[in-house]
Amino acid sequence: MDDFDLLLFALVNMGALLVQRRRDRINRERHRRRRVWVRAINTRRRQQGAFYNLFQEIKTDQQMFHKYTRMTLPTFQYLMDIVNPRLMKRSPRALEPEQRVALTLRYVFGLLVV
Repeated sequence: MDDFDLLLFALVNMGALLVQRRRDRINRERHRRRRVWVRAINTRRRQQGAFYNLFQEIKTDQQMFHKYTRMTLPTFQYLMDIVNPRLMKRSPRALEPEQRVALTLRYVFGLLVV
């Protein structure tokens, strides 16, 4: 092997090394940019959400329930009987109809201090 072949061999290897480093950097950037489909806070929504803790407790106190929803519990149950079939979703992660109605009522009547 003469000097020219050795130099050519070194240049080819350096080129391959540079291409590999570029590919590695691009792969790292792609991996870094990925987003989580379901965030951890959303996976605990059923156990720790305001609806599952606060609203279930508010249901036991008529005065607090009226402040929160601006209606009595029997009226809320009647409303749920009417709209429940139309609000049902097929996805297991969808909000329950009761939660959707409660959130809508809170939005419509404003965020009141409970």
